[in-house]
This record gives sequence, C-alpha cells and structure tokens, in this order.
Amino acid sequence: MVSFAFDYYLMVVIAAAGTLQIAAVVGDIRGLLLFSNTIVGYSFGISLVLFGYLIFFATAERNVNDTLGGLDGNVQFVLFLIGAITAALVTFVVSSVLNRRMYELDDTTDGLEALRRTTYLKAVLVRLRSIRS
Repeated sequence: MVSFAFDYYLMVVIAAAGTLQIAAVVGDIRGLLLFSNTIVGYSFGISLVLFGYLIFFATAERNVNDTLGGLDGNVQFVLFLIGAITAALVTFVVSSVLNRRMYELDDTTDGLEALRRTTYLKAVLVRLRSIRS
C-alpha cells in the first residue's frame, strides 16, 4: 500500500509539473517556464505528463480495488492535492532559479500578469515590499 501510494503521489507530481509547463507555454507565462524556447517547453511538458503516467501504469498492476490493496478515494484525493501542491512549489522554485536574470517588476503589476515578465519569487518579494510600505 505504501509503495502504491508513493507511486501515485510521484505520478501526480510529475504529470502536474508537466501540465504547468504546458499551461505556461500556452499562456505565455515566461516566469514559470523552465525553457525559454516554447517548442522545447511544450515538448518537455508533454513528455513529463506521459512519463508520469507511464511509470505509474507500466510498472505494476494499478487497476486494484481499494479493499484489495488499492487506494481509497479519500487517500487518493489527499495524495493528488499534496502532489499538485508539490509540483507547483517545485515549479515556482526551479523556474525562479533558472530565470533569476529576468527583470524586476514595478508595484503596479499583479497576479499572473506579473509572471509574464518576472519570476514567482521576485513577484512575491515585490508584493511583500509594497505591503510593508
């Protein structure tokens, strides 16, 4: 059960990170991109989604009832939620490190629009500075 749950969590993290990369390419959210080339970013996102599902479903029998060792719906929901949050946090940190040379924002840009021109961590720092002043 523990291995099954961890495998599911890992699949969600990988597939959600890929989905975030695809969404960042389509939405032109450069602050979340891991690759500046859109074709490479889109291909990388699709590869992550496919790889996540492949390592989950190809490594063992996954069509298992929860009474026979599969995941209960509540556990599956919690693992999905934690996996999606993990993927978002990893994407925020890794993209902020890789894109650290993107320029700073002024205090007037908010939300996703800010991520079109700067990284997540820089946008958070700008927002915190504007709140303090």
